[in-house]
Amino acid sequence: MIRFAAAGYRIESIREPLARIRRQGHERTTKHNWLMLLADIGQCWEHKALYYRVYGVRGIVSFLLASLDLDTSKVRYVGGAVRLLVRLIPVKWEVRPDYVEPAQREVPSVTWPL
Repeated sequence: MIRFAAAGYRIESIREPLARIRRQGHERTTKHNWLMLLADIGQCWEHKALYYRVYGVRGIVSFLLASLDLDTSKVRYVGGAVRLLVRLIPVKWEVRPDYVEPAQREVPSVTWPL
């Protein structure tokens, strides 16, 4: 979905759920929080140019802080340190003022010879 958005395609969603999943005793899809954190860091690294273009350095830091806060919430001392860090550096998702969505850019028209 990130690549489609970066290429300029519009992504829309439907309001009604297509499937219902019932989980008991699980608040997350995995209990391996550190593996989820590594996957989030990998995703950020893979799409770092897009994150930087849309949100700037602050967006990358916000994404990593939000992931770190979510994935370390159950760890005693690390979670407290991350919550303190998030208070000092608040997570903000602000699009850069000079960013123009690819779908809103003007595309030159091409005429094909008949």
